[in-house]
Amino acid sequence: MCSIKRSLLLAAAAALYLGEAAIGHAQTSSAQTYPDHPVRVIISFAPGGGADLVARTVAAKLQESMGKPFIVENRPGGNGGSVGVETVVRSAPDGYTLLLTPNGPISIASHLQKPSYDVLKDLTPVGMAAFAGSGIAVPVSLPVKTISDLVKASKETPKGFSYGHTGVGTQGHLAGEMLRTMTGANLTGVAYKGNSPTVAALLSSETQLAISDLVSLLPHVEQGKLRLIAVTNSSRQSIVPNVPTVAEQGYPDYSADAWAGMFAPANTPADVIKRLNAALGQAMQLPDVRKTFANLGMDATSMTPDAMRKFVMQDYARWGQVIKSANITSD
Repeated sequence: MCSIKRSLLLAAAAALYLGEAAIGHAQTSSAQTYPDHPVRVIISFAPGGGADLVARTVAAKLQESMGKPFIVENRPGGNGGSVGVETVVRSAPDGYTLLLTPNGPISIASHLQKPSYDVLKDLTPVGMAAFAGSGIAVPVSLPVKTISDLVKASKETPKGFSYGHTGVGTQGHLAGEMLRTMTGANLTGVAYKGNSPTVAALLSSETQLAISDLVSLLPHVEQGKLRLIAVTNSSRQSIVPNVPTVAEQGYPDYSADAWAGMFAPANTPADVIKRLNAALGQAMQLPDVRKTFANLGMDATSMTPDAMRKFVMQDYARWGQVIKSANITSD
């Protein structure tokens, strides 16, 4: 009897070992042959915008280097881009459904809504694609050239200054609230439906400053109508290399980066993530990609999956704190 039991135990152990070995072999094989059929690249926004162009640029380069179609699918809708994110979260973790997204649906929306998923647990970072430049601009008629000037002038004005942004809970709104809380400036946010009306309000002196993407601001800066006093990013942007960051102007903890990156469903095989990360990193070094992104006011970049995971967790926590401190809600 003992002999039979021992034989059964040995057989079970062998089966378990062979099963694990088979799984490991399958994962290795899938990574070596990946991709062997078309890959979907989901974006949570409608066609035609900057995020869409980034996704299509990235997808085209991955298709060239990896030899299979990378097909962009626009899945707009939901609160803060939740439809597109959920599409990826609910997909098989095999590397054939990816998310290419700006930071809003990842770092911001989950603090304002209650999605059915956890972006930090249900998604796996693949790699960073770009950092987008945003600027703080004032009319040239306003005698403000630095952040210190802005803080001083806003405090000396009885009602303070109003700043334009593209909506409650957007990157520009939160960057403004971070500026207000960190500097003590007397600022009040005013929401507009898009970058164009935000800049128009500034040009007409309806607001005293605006926080918007650099591409929307620069034509008016070049015409001598607006003055850029800072970029909100953690580092200077190549499109305006002479414009300092807020951090450089005495507020070292200020960092309001807008970014775009790629994610896969949680539990996607590590070897597949590694292959995608390498291909994405190579694509971001291509001169035509860097030029395309520069025209959008973005700097192409790359990051390992581990580094991106740490960055995203910090970014998520940063915006959560801003939203909580400023008592911002989605209502």
